[in-house]
Amino acid sequence: KLTKINTNLDQLVIQRTKDLEESNKRLSMLSFKDPLSGLWNRRKYDETIAAEWNRCLRYQKPLSLLILDIDYFKELNDFYGHMVGDECIIKVGQVLKGSLRRSSDMVARYGGEEFIVILPETVKEEAICIGETLIEEIASLKIPHEKSPISDWLTVSVGASSVIPDKSSSYEDLFVLADKVLYQAKDGGRNQLVYLSE
Repeated sequence: KLTKINTNLDQLVIQRTKDLEESNKRLSMLSFKDPLSGLWNRRKYDETIAAEWNRCLRYQKPLSLLILDIDYFKELNDFYGHMVGDECIIKVGQVLKGSLRRSSDMVARYGGEEFIVILPETVKEEAICIGETLIEEIASLKIPHEKSPISDWLTVSVGASSVIPDKSSSYEDLFVLADKVLYQAKDGGRNQLVYLSE
């Protein structure tokens, strides 16, 4: 009887341990996911960009970054309401995720209406081409944006940058470059991509 009880207890402990491991995996995954868009979040971006930077540094491969911002998102939110704004973020996220062809490419919702795309082993020309394709695909959704002074439809601005990592710089520098030109794209009329390398 005791042997039977012990065997049952062992099996119960094994099952509970498996259940706990599964729960922990799910929790870990949730901590890296943006709950609205279903994309990776900023925390996952930080982890991934560090790993990709080190890999590209080791093998002397290019690393590109795109930062996308929905144009006049505040005006859209104020005019159509937050539910429509949320729906726009979801749709833009789906386009971004669906447009990336390689498993090594990654898109994350960086915050608010801002998204970030990591493109490992991607040179300037490819990064520009991908960024311009994303602009076109988002425009082709034909999401109405009556309060945008530049288009009747929802548009995005993109800042793009590429670098072959070296020991004197960091992935933060790559981000700063892409962020700087995102603001140039916005100041220059929006609905466009601006590129800058070191």
